[in-house]
Formats: sequence, C-alpha cells, structure tokens
Amino acid sequence: MTANRVYAMSAITALTAQNTTCVTDIMEVSPKFLAEQLDGIFTDIYPDAVKTGMVASGELIQVIADKLTEYKAGNIVVDPVMVATSGARLISEDAISILKSRLLPLATVITRTFHDRM
Repeated sequence: MTANRVYAMSAITALTAQNTTCVTDIMEVSPKFLAEQLDGIFTDIYPDAVKTGMVASGELIQVIADKLTEYKAGNIVVDPVMVATSGARLISEDAISILKSRLLPLATVITRTFHDRM
C-alpha cells in the first residue's frame, strides 16, 4: 500500500470473542482511549477518507462523531456493523438512536449488510 502512497490507519473500538456460531463476549475500549486513538490518526497523516465499522455503544459513537466534526473529516463511510454473521447483536439498543442522530448525518456513504436492520 505504501508503494501507492496509501496509508491505512485504524482505531479499535472493541475486541470480540467469537467463532462461526456465536459471539461470547465484547470488550469495548474506553471513550478516552478511543479519543486518543483518533487524535493520533488525525494529527499524523490526515485521512482522505474515513470508514467506521462495529461500534457497540452510544458513548463510543458520540466520541467518533465529535472527533470527525472536530477534525472536519470528509469522505466518511459509515458501515454500521450491528449483527454478527452468527446472528449475535453487536450494538446496544440506545446506540442505534445515537448512530442515527449523530453519525449518519456526517456520512458521505452509508453501507448496510443483509443482517443489519435499523
């Protein structure tokens, strides 16, 4: 990727313990740690595009929305991964309303998988 002058950066929102049949646990990072990761990204190599993925809680969605706004991010792809392939729910109910009110309005593109319903 670097040969093409493309650099991938990521901010981890959670770790999952799962296999092909179930998700047994989700361990979220703290909002403070997520904010620090995003600050590190935006103050190093400013991203030309941003893609979100699984974000399980409303509090973390708020941090992401705040940071995208603070850094005036553009070309935002929101990919709200809400259900695992096994059918396990990956997002809290309250987070869905925060996703709709805070993050989706910032999106340039919104993706949706077969299993995800809002």
